[in-house]
Amino acid sequence: MLSRIVGKFVEIDENTALVDINGLGYEVEVPPSTFDDVSSGAKCTLFVHEVIQQDAHTLYGFTNQAMRDFFRILIKIPSVGPRSALAILSTYSLEQLNRIAQDRDIGFLTRVKGIGKRGAERIVVDLANRLDDLPFAVSSSIDQSSDLNEAERALVNLGYRQGDARRAVEANWHDGISIEDLVRAALRHLASTK
Repeated sequence: MLSRIVGKFVEIDENTALVDINGLGYEVEVPPSTFDDVSSGAKCTLFVHEVIQQDAHTLYGFTNQAMRDFFRILIKIPSVGPRSALAILSTYSLEQLNRIAQDRDIGFLTRVKGIGKRGAERIVVDLANRLDDLPFAVSSSIDQSSDLNEAERALVNLGYRQGDARRAVEANWHDGISIEDLVRAALRHLASTK
């Protein structure tokens, strides 16, 4: 079973990457955040999870082990398949998912394509029961974490990509900044980098 691949991106699609490894091309399903700063020809290391079915062998790739581990936790939940797990990881960061599990907030998960209220409830309950096993610890600075997440969500709702929003928010956060000021500063940052 494959665990990690190292190569270079040959083709990049919305959720799929073709990775060349010594002349052999592997098609890998990936979250869109994988491509935030990547172009064709760029070297890559992906931590993969291989799903073998009767009619297909599918690789799901992630830029870090924590994300792959979270993916594996998600697909163990009844009624959550690999595509749903990938959709969840494409929508929220690991820290946000930990916070959703801690707060038992199903509202955020119902925003993910293909996840209804009942499925969201099942996911939140299962993740909440596994908080200690989740691969990304919840920040001890609750105010900072929730402010960062709220500002990031605001930028994503305005149409910015999650990775861009996260970087802009983190670049402009400092103690004492209000969420509104943080969003304004992040918007200026995003405008200046275009």
